[in-house]
Amino acid sequence: MDRRVIKTKQAIRTAFIDLLADKPIAKITVSEITKRADIGRGTFYFHYTDVYDLYEQTINDTIADLISFFDVEYPYAQHESFDYLFKELLAYIAKERYIFLIYIQHGMDNQVLNKVKEVFKEKILHEEKIAPDNIQEQIEVLYTIHGVMGILVDWLTGKLEVTESELSDSISTLLKKMEK
Repeated sequence: MDRRVIKTKQAIRTAFIDLLADKPIAKITVSEITKRADIGRGTFYFHYTDVYDLYEQTINDTIADLISFFDVEYPYAQHESFDYLFKELLAYIAKERYIFLIYIQHGMDNQVLNKVKEVFKEKILHEEKIAPDNIQEQIEVLYTIHGVMGILVDWLTGKLEVTESELSDSISTLLKKMEK
């Protein structure tokens, strides 16, 4: 993709996320986005049909980033446990904390989390070659994914007041216990 297109789409996305920090999506206009992104309306409409299309593509981009991250880190050929993947995932989420907090603030977290949980579940079941009739292992995978995602949401929203390092160490200890 052309660097100018990437830069323009990033400016639009940043403007949109910043506006979402202040108000609900229904109150955001294309004019506000284009003014904040310093682009023309035609440029916006070249990339998106409306604010809701931008919203959908923003969520899809976040999910694609998480999936791409997962694909690079899992299966863990260089590492012997799932906790390495979690540490890397936690670092990514901490780096992108602002956007995840915006998703949570606007109730978009369920849409993002549900898609991510489903993708992670399918990838883990496939990579670990867990048979569809192996209910126990499927439940263990789902339990781990849902638990970790719930903890991440609590951590992001301040309901769990620990440092990134403390959270990483605690989850690592838990995952090691589960691997036994």
